[in-house]
Amino acid sequence: MVEKSEVKYCECGCGQKVKKGKIHKKWNIYIYGHYRKGKPHTKESILKMKMVQKGKIISEETKKKISKTLTGRKLSKEHKRKISEYQTGRKKKPLSEEHKKRISEANSGRPSWNKGISCSEVTRKKLSKWNKGKVLSKETRQKMRDFVIKQQLKGFRNYSNFYKSGHYFSKKNNKEIYYRSSYELTAYKILEQMSKVKSYQVEPFAIQYKWENFIHKTIPDILITYTDGGKELIEVKPKNRLKEEQNIAKFNGIKNWSIENNIDFNIWTEKELGIY
Repeated sequence: MVEKSEVKYCECGCGQKVKKGKIHKKWNIYIYGHYRKGKPHTKESILKMKMVQKGKIISEETKKKISKTLTGRKLSKEHKRKISEYQTGRKKKPLSEEHKKRISEANSGRPSWNKGISCSEVTRKKLSKWNKGKVLSKETRQKMRDFVIKQQLKGFRNYSNFYKSGHYFSKKNNKEIYYRSSYELTAYKILEQMSKVKSYQVEPFAIQYKWENFIHKTIPDILITYTDGGKELIEVKPKNRLKEEQNIAKFNGIKNWSIENNIDFNIWTEKELGIY
């Protein structure tokens, strides 16, 4: 008979203690999950396991249990290294649109994991070296542009370090509105004083335009609604930027859209803003 003080260890060689079985009251040979430790499955065995799991629906309760178990779990360096080695060179299946949508909904409203964390000088050098000479595909650049446009339309603002930016309370709209430059702020103040202006909307929607054989999107600065029901799109730009090729393409795109939708379009420069 085995004494209570006797200790048995897992035979996989991990060095961890095993426990006695609750039913048969005998010492276990392995810790749970250690039986096949270091022994790779055969192709036939892997195929059988896949067939068993195929089409299996996990209940919401089970999902919550799995999530609770994994939440806050810290992986060891050895574990991370094994995952990295396993993933290196592995071809990943493209995610379905439904899967992408679920990921997007799950992460919506969550703060970024690296928010407020500044990169070390070593990390910056690594990133710089990694990105040096890297050419983004046309598709990737288009996706990046579309993402920025979507974020702007959702109300996310990037505060500029080069121009005066902030929020201004509009009495006509009864809310705070964002301005990206002192020119835009001046335009808002002028609209507040105009009696024929019923309301105005900042960055109302996106309009497509073509430039350098690419389809781009731009967001007009202001959409004005007048008391007589008329509407007008306004683009606020300094006079010295009117002849830039991309801006010309933008203005033509907004102008064509405005004609199709029976809306006026004008560009406000220093002259219209009263800045000399």
